Amino acid sequence: MNHPYQNLEGHPLWQPIQKALGDLTSNQDISITTDSRYVVGYLLSTIIQGNPDLSLFLEAVEEIAIASVATNCESIQDAEHVVGGNGG
Repeated sequence: MNHPYQNLEGHPLWQPIQKALGDLTSNQDISITTDSRYVVGYLLSTIIQGNPDLSLFLEAVEEIAIASVATNCESIQDAEHVVGGNGG
């Protein structure tokens, strides 16, 4: 089902917010009567709009994570090359 916050579903904070709301609902601390995606999307969009630096920070973290994975992959390939080169 389409909703106005679909573009935010891939945001790194979507899942933590969704989980927190799910926990609060399960504990009967709150009751959500609308589709939870609307609530998560609204909260996330409010957080992003109120904290423009947060988006820049999250983009930087994502870039660092991608670079780290790439470096680790290169290290693994180097290790495999060394092991393979020793007749292993």
